[in-house]
Amino acid sequence: MEELNHFLFLSEHSPHPIFIFDREPSKFVNTNTGFRALLGIEQDTVDLDLLLEYVSEEEREYVKDCFKSLFTDCFNNGMEFSITLTQEKERWIRLKPLITSGNLVVGIAEDSTSDVKALHTQLKYANKKNSVLNVLAHDLIGPLSIAQAVATRLNKKVQDAELKELVNTIIDVNEQAVGLIRDLLQR
Repeated sequence: MEELNHFLFLSEHSPHPIFIFDREPSKFVNTNTGFRALLGIEQDTVDLDLLLEYVSEEEREYVKDCFKSLFTDCFNNGMEFSITLTQEKERWIRLKPLITSGNLVVGIAEDSTSDVKALHTQLKYANKKNSVLNVLAHDLIGPLSIAQAVATRLNKKVQDAELKELVNTIIDVNEQAVGLIRDLLQR
């Protein structure tokens, strides 16, 4: 009980969004004003069902499962999920454990919306880059294949040893270029 009082003191005097969760009976013991403000919850007490009302539908089961298996599997390094605020604005929340003692878990919440948006932007540009590289690779492989066919045919007709060596060099360089392009397309 004394430990809980210390945790409550920490929660109420911290400028950070803090929550205290009791694994048995699976409920929030305390959420400070920073936590409630971050989630856009006006009530003084927060329970798991209330929190789940804000969680996007496709993530509710994930969040429920994480709280059921609190601080095992998905929660050890923190969990991240999106919520929809009353203004229909989506926000991403990351919950991370700070202290565990018996059944009590003290954790911190943070708004990870900017991190998630940055990741989505990064993935969008990476996909665009990959798309451009695919187009370029396909555009290059056609002419290189033609050059390869011409050099191979020329190699069969050339009798001069010095010219044959040059044509073989063209064939080798061309094969390397085609190999690089195929490797790029497979990544």
